[in-house]
Amino acid sequence: MVAIHSPYQSVDEADSREEDRLDFEQSGKESLESLNIERGEHHSLHYSQGLHPRHWAFQDKTRKRGLRLLLIIVPVLLVAGGLLGLLAQSLTSSAAAKTQALNEPKRLKVAYATLLSAKDENVAKESTIYDDKYFVATRILGYQLLHDPETRTQLGAPFVVIATPNVSQAKVDRLERDGITVFRAKQEIDPPLYRKYDRNRFIGVWNKLYVWQWTQYDRVVFIDNDHILLKRLDDIFDETAAQTFPNVNNQTLVYADEEPQPTEYVFAGQHEIKQSGHHHPPTQEDFEPGWTGIDYANGGFFVTKPDVKMFNYMQSILRVKDKFTPYWAEQDLLNHVFNPAGNLPVKMLPPLWSLHRPTIEDTSESVGIHALHEKWWNVWQSKEMQEKMQAIRWKMEGFYTAWDTYIKP
Repeated sequence: MVAIHSPYQSVDEADSREEDRLDFEQSGKESLESLNIERGEHHSLHYSQGLHPRHWAFQDKTRKRGLRLLLIIVPVLLVAGGLLGLLAQSLTSSAAAKTQALNEPKRLKVAYATLLSAKDENVAKESTIYDDKYFVATRILGYQLLHDPETRTQLGAPFVVIATPNVSQAKVDRLERDGITVFRAKQEIDPPLYRKYDRNRFIGVWNKLYVWQWTQYDRVVFIDNDHILLKRLDDIFDETAAQTFPNVNNQTLVYADEEPQPTEYVFAGQHEIKQSGHHHPPTQEDFEPGWTGIDYANGGFFVTKPDVKMFNYMQSILRVKDKFTPYWAEQDLLNHVFNPAGNLPVKMLPPLWSLHRPTIEDTSESVGIHALHEKWWNVWQSKEMQEKMQAIRWKMEGFYTAWDTYIKP
């Protein structure tokens, strides 16, 4: 039977129940305090705040979940922070690299070049392509610029040979096998108004003007193929004379029968040397004044910047009679266009880059000449000089014999 208590119970009964409640509370308090000893002061604090024990269990679970979340969230935040740091570092490095690239001078795209032509009567006499001494000279120059450890370019620059139409395909094939780039001149530059003074001797030389059409390059060093290198040529692009200069813009030197002159240009030349001899190295008194009176450049060695406007300007001059006297063919055209007193004055290189009419004394390391402008087969100064030039020829032959046998069989 369930006892039902009426609200109208006696006072004695109510007092009795109040005493029971107080006893229960005291007993529970003592039990809880005993439990607090095991759980620690934290739970005791909760009890003092009037929280039920079930609340402790709930808070323990919540705390554990919070710890698990922290164990997940903290590594994620650390990884994210690291990634953000790497991204910031990458962006900083990229910005620094771009700034450095903007501050550094542009690396020029450069090339070395020469001309190979042929006289029809000589071609008819050749039993093999190696009977052509200028062809052999071109191979020597290619070997020195591309393969010889002492003189080869370190700029990755190609060696481009302008081959006139009468150069045989067999010669072109051999040059390309040597690693040389061949530019076939499909149409020769042969100005009829300037065919003077032993034209047969200078056959094909006007075709070197094609280098001004090669606008894929920022600079071209043109070298006549009758050169022998003693040193690497790469530093020539840093010479002051090889930089870009503005047109002087003297309007009295602008002519209606010519194409417009370029507004800027590059033409670094090498002084012609007197035939009477020179110092070692050459000095100002050894330079040939030529018809310009000063700074007369040899047409067999120069640095230029290809420019179609310059090419068209030169061509327009060749279409007008008696603009200059072509005693030395294209060399006199170049000295006319780049006259020291004109709007496009030649800038002279130091006399150590190329030396015409060298002697054995010029081959000394102490003199410092980079290139000897002399035919390897026709050295007139001394037997010692002739032997030195021949030795370089046979060094080239030995290299390509091994090249054909082991590298490109």
